[in-house]
Amino acid sequence: QRRKRRAGPQHQNPARTVFALNTSTGPFDDVTARRLLAVAIDRSEIDGGDSLGYLGRHSPLFSEDPSAVQRYDPVAARRLAAEYETAHGHPLRFDMLTAPDAVRSVTIAQRQLRELGVTMTITTKAPELVIESMMDGSYEAGFWLMFGGPSPETDILALIGESAPLRKRTTMNLPRFTEPVLLEPVARYRATGDPDEQRAAMADVQRVLTDQAPWIFLSEDPRGIAVAADLHGALAYTLPDGHPGLPTVRPFVGNLWRSP
Repeated sequence: QRRKRRAGPQHQNPARTVFALNTSTGPFDDVTARRLLAVAIDRSEIDGGDSLGYLGRHSPLFSEDPSAVQRYDPVAARRLAAEYETAHGHPLRFDMLTAPDAVRSVTIAQRQLRELGVTMTITTKAPELVIESMMDGSYEAGFWLMFGGPSPETDILALIGESAPLRKRTTMNLPRFTEPVLLEPVARYRATGDPDEQRAAMADVQRVLTDQAPWIFLSEDPRGIAVAADLHGALAYTLPDGHPGLPTVRPFVGNLWRSP
């Protein structure tokens, strides 16, 4: 039976470049390490400008609350770097997995972290191997493109997805962050169609992601699609069961057709 969902506010949430931090293993099983990265990177040096967090700043669901956004804070970064070194007996060091096309952005972050005494080595793999390693959890930190969409539903699996039944390690929830503190507001958002209730729930989602920092949001990557007037099926399409598909910024290409 097809699941029905009440309509809520729709928005164009842009794609974002992010660092995913694997919370199931060291060093990012320590929230201090994750919080350090969240405040240590000056995003203004990275292509695309300053991404404040999970939702695009033009989304009607975006919260301007300071506790709900990740911001560059060099004073807090130095404090957290010292806290981590005191707790572990050595400065933070980790490996960053990336595809070749993202090396420039990763190198900028590497330089900024080095100024705090943080060592980030860079491992470069082909894009398909990066995807495989990150979905299987065989990494410490990794560069990723989180696609946007007309509603937060686009990235829900990236926030709360569980492992695939046949491959226990494989999941779209790359940081493996499954704490109830995040699951609860996501469930609250999905259970209502009231715009005010959805806005409040997503503000709580933003606060959790800022405080726990399983994702480090780097830059926004707005995208669009332009099609000829006689090309059909890209923006409006039909699901296999005959129901109309929801809007998407990643159009299906299997049903494209041109009118005479």
